[in-house]
Amino acid sequence: TANVPFLDIPLPAERIWWIQDLSARHPLQAARIRNASAHTLPDGLATVFGAEGNEANVFLGDAEIRAMPAGDGRILAFARDRDVQYTQAGSSTERVTRIGLRRGYVMLDVLRSEETALNVDPRGARGLLVVDVPRRAGAQHRFTTVSEGDFGLRHEVMLEGAQVTLRLPFERTMRQEVPLWD
Repeated sequence: TANVPFLDIPLPAERIWWIQDLSARHPLQAARIRNASAHTLPDGLATVFGAEGNEANVFLGDAEIRAMPAGDGRILAFARDRDVQYTQAGSSTERVTRIGLRRGYVMLDVLRSEETALNVDPRGARGLLVVDVPRRAGAQHRFTTVSEGDFGLRHEVMLEGAQVTLRLPFERTMRQEVPLWD
């Protein structure tokens, strides 16, 4: 068996960290690429090599790439970064925003806030962190997103080498009916 490359072209790429699973401990090392060629890239494996510093021309990993039309962009994960670590914590609060009376019932409008906090320690490294956060049915996100898709909501933040806590809040309004008698 021989592995023979059938396409060898450089593509514009940006090195990033990518969190797809909030419960994991380490982000994925990934490259955000754009098909700058005039042709559709076929399905196959993309081999990733470093571009600068002590990684220049060093094999970093392989990533599966699906057919990619000209001008399209993707994120390709090729390894897990064991040097960067994160932990996740969740919290929720409820606050009554309105009280009303209806025959035999007290109506309560409640604002429920649910927050996921990610404590990220890049251990001195700098770069872009991309976090894919699952949607929550019936809830509105209260953090900035750069895109939405099958992956959920995509949030990006630049890490400057120091430990940071990312807060990803959602809010939903609920109505509760409390009977005055049974």
